[in-house]
Amino acid sequence: KHHNIANLDHDIANLDHDTANLDLYHGTANLDHDVTNLDQHTANLDLDTANLDHGTANLDPDTANLDLDTANLDLDTANLDHGTANLDQVTANLDHDTANLDHDTSNRDHDTANLDHNTANLDHDTANLDLDNNSVNL
Repeated sequence: KHHNIANLDHDIANLDHDTANLDLYHGTANLDHDVTNLDQHTANLDLDTANLDHGTANLDPDTANLDLDTANLDLDTANLDHGTANLDQVTANLDHDTANLDHDTSNRDHDTANLDHNTANLDHDTANLDLDNNSVNL
């Protein structure tokens, strides 16, 4: 009877040991599962990072193109400003030429007025001569 109890105690101890091993194995399996989940999350983060890097790389050429477009617009603006300055110069030259023509016209008007004045003086002198001739004839 003693022997059977000892055997039962031994069997129970073996079951406890097996249960402990199962619990340990189950705990290890859970840890393995957790580690696998962490690995999966890390892989997802790596993928997200790679996608962000790819998106950033795609934005870099767009930014460079915008910078080039801006530089081209600045150049176009500078060319337009230069063209406007040239037109302003042409306008100033035309204004100067017009002023010269106005001055020449004024000089001609003055010359014409002098001629008219001289003609009037000649007419006056002629009238005086006519009066003198009439006086002599009388």
